[in-house]
Amino acid sequence: MVERAQHELDQFIALLQSLSISVRRPDPIDHRKRFATPDWPSRGFCNTCPRDRLLVIGDEIIETPTAWPCRYFETHSYRTILKDYVRRGARWTGAPRPQLTDELFDPAFPRPQGRRAHAPHPH
Repeated sequence: MVERAQHELDQFIALLQSLSISVRRPDPIDHRKRFATPDWPSRGFCNTCPRDRLLVIGDEIIETPTAWPCRYFETHSYRTILKDYVRRGARWTGAPRPQLTDELFDPAFPRPQGRRAHAPHPH
């Protein structure tokens, strides 16, 4: 499945480049690697949805917060690209990140069918 998706992505990139569109790719990240803050541990998720964490308005790039611990450091794979844009005149603003402590999550909150509940972090 991953190989097929990678093939489709490579074909899409080739199409864009054939139209003289510059394609920037994030740095590779091992999303299986565990990380932690003082409040919780997690491991990565993916970095396939930059639109969720990076909002561009004019020449400003706003790094937005997330409610998912696994996505907390997701934008790190885009740092090389972001720094390049800043060197070329863009502004980069990081919105405050929530602590994502267990008190912020209601395990009884109803969710759509098939969605997993947020499990409290083991401390």
